[in-house]
Amino acid sequence: MWRTPISLLLLLAVVQLSRAEERFITQEVTSRFLTAPRTVRIYLPPSYRLELNRRYPALYLHDGQNVFSSAGTNICFGWGSWDLDKTVDELCQARKMQEIILVAVDNTKARYAEYCGRHHSAETNGNTEFENYTAFLIRELKPKIDSSYRTRPEPANTGIMGSSLGGICSIVLAWEHPEVFGLTASLSGAFQVERTNFLSNILRPYQGKAKPMRLYLD
Repeated sequence: MWRTPISLLLLLAVVQLSRAEERFITQEVTSRFLTAPRTVRIYLPPSYRLELNRRYPALYLHDGQNVFSSAGTNICFGWGSWDLDKTVDELCQARKMQEIILVAVDNTKARYAEYCGRHHSAETNGNTEFENYTAFLIRELKPKIDSSYRTRPEPANTGIMGSSLGGICSIVLAWEHPEVFGLTASLSGAFQVERTNFLSNILRPYQGKAKPMRLYLD
């Protein structure tokens, strides 16, 4: 039996701290498509450990080491982190969005090659690094997340988002795989970097059926 209110308050503080730590998980995910294990950072919503029968949409993010407030201010060329965990918590608390699981995938020195959306030519047998990154996300990481966490795995509840080159990557992934990613967002997409210009040469002239996806551009 606790003798003082202070002891009880300390116990409650420890319990709350342990629950908070359980909401952020960092894993090294091995892959047969990538040359080395990839760091993946996972954010779980506040109710995840409390509502055990509830399932959540999932948002996959590029440049994972820049996404959460724990990254600090001395990253991303001095711009600092996205603080996405804080933003999502605030919006959920204000009931302006539903709770979600965030899956942030770190970049590597191969960032440009993995994000630029290039495919191998008909004369080449090997996959490009973008194609290997795509295979990692779709064939390895997403099944692992869906089996390990209580996601809503259908495309209408699975999004992908990135900025700059990550914006290009996000649109190409959803455009080519709407059966996986039904939601996509490009924040300040660096479309001028690629001479192929995905917006002008792929999206604008498309005359096929509407694809089952929702696209955000800024």
